[in-house]
Amino acid sequence: MNCFFRQFFGDVAITLSKEHGPESRFDPDADPECRLTIGRTFMMISDLFAAIDGKDVKNFLTFLSSDCVFRFGNLPAVKGREEIRNFVTGFFDSIDSLSHEIEQSWDTPDGLVCHGRVSYTRKDGSVLTVPFANIFKLDNSGIAEYLVFADTSQLYQ
Repeated sequence: MNCFFRQFFGDVAITLSKEHGPESRFDPDADPECRLTIGRTFMMISDLFAAIDGKDVKNFLTFLSSDCVFRFGNLPAVKGREEIRNFVTGFFDSIDSLSHEIEQSWDTPDGLVCHGRVSYTRKDGSVLTVPFANIFKLDNSGIAEYLVFADTSQLYQ
């Protein structure tokens, strides 16, 4: 596969090729393997964040490997679906809702990186919006390491 960088703008992906350099345009007919990877990556990120924004813990867990390590901000990491289920359920129960806006995402050889803005609606109806970045390290069974970087220090104040 010649793809090494992908940047998403809504439904459009820009891909740079190792062979042709950054000036080249992505030609899905010339490299269908890249097109399929881009589609899977975009769908995975879209579906994952739809589960999160819907506070759908059961669906969220389907993206994770059985021994996934999950770290939210500067909190201690939790490992395995059951510990992650408990953590995420507790977090979801502590807020009214949340909504992510993905600004960019990139593939790496063994994972994905994305960033954007997340809005948390507190139980009192007030909203906190902060930038976030996520790093997903992938293995054959899903997300093996899920790292969330966001300053949520004002969320419960």
